[in-house]
Amino acid sequence: MKPQAINVGILLSIIFVFISCSQQHEFPDLKGPYLGQKPPGMKLEIFSRGKISQAGFELHSSLAISYDGKEIYFAKLVRDEGPPRNVILLMKYAQGRWIGPEVAAFSGKYNDATPSISGNGRRLYFSSNRPIEEGDEVKQDQDIWYLEKRNGSWGEPRHLEGPINSELTESAVSVSRKGTMYFYRNVGRENGWGDLFRSRLIQDKWTYPERLGNFINTEEFECFPVIAPDENFLIFYARNGSEGTGQYICFRQNKGAWTAPLNMGEAINGGAVAFCSSFSPDRKYFFVLRRRSDSVVTSPEGFEEGIYWVDAKIIEDLKPKELK
Repeated sequence: MKPQAINVGILLSIIFVFISCSQQHEFPDLKGPYLGQKPPGMKLEIFSRGKISQAGFELHSSLAISYDGKEIYFAKLVRDEGPPRNVILLMKYAQGRWIGPEVAAFSGKYNDATPSISGNGRRLYFSSNRPIEEGDEVKQDQDIWYLEKRNGSWGEPRHLEGPINSELTESAVSVSRKGTMYFYRNVGRENGWGDLFRSRLIQDKWTYPERLGNFINTEEFECFPVIAPDENFLIFYARNGSEGTGQYICFRQNKGAWTAPLNMGEAINGGAVAFCSSFSPDRKYFFVLRRRSDSVVTSPEGFEEGIYWVDAKIIEDLKPKELK
């Protein structure tokens, strides 16, 4: 069987549209971090209205922000004549202004999603159905890929080595400072479609993936893990969790066990489906993608879909008293 054909004309049209958007969305008046926006307080605020969060812009990830704060990556769903697919977009701060969004250099051809940056800032992870070797077919599932930063620049995409990738879909990576990877695996309809796993990096090799316990993984769908750099808390999305659908958090107890998953409450989940999240590199701000879904929740009039941000102190407020 030959590799899936790529319609070059469609691809070039998409790239042209994004380049055009990039030229129209250069913001010389926006200086400083986070597109020059005023940092949020303890209440969610929409991030970059009309630029990243905009009507008809089908976002499919939270933000992955480089350690220097000058690159912001996120995924968008593209609908053309072929099957819908995600592309990873980039906004970049250069010569005193923000430029973009534009298709990241490593994306655009395949179904690329869930960008994230490791706890030490040295790797950019994403999921993709791209062929593992040149000449291979496009994969039916998605694997984890990464770019490594060397001398200030990202290298070429590399397929994650070791036992983590399988014949199932793996995606939504979050890596702690010491190198433990938390990720999603599609385990099939009979198991609720999605579970969370982790793998440790020991002597530069990934250990065999360990499924997190049943207190986190249920018969429903769990995805999009976000681990704290020191692994003191874990945030994830749960569909039909014990306290409804949305973002949940577990805290590491003194003896190493996790607390029971706690719904992050109205402050994060109220009036929307909140399912992808991340932190700023300095851990001061928490970002979450909030979308309307009438099948799950009734959103208030005037609700805006997009990425929201809030002061990360909100995490401390959720911590049980005995752990403070």
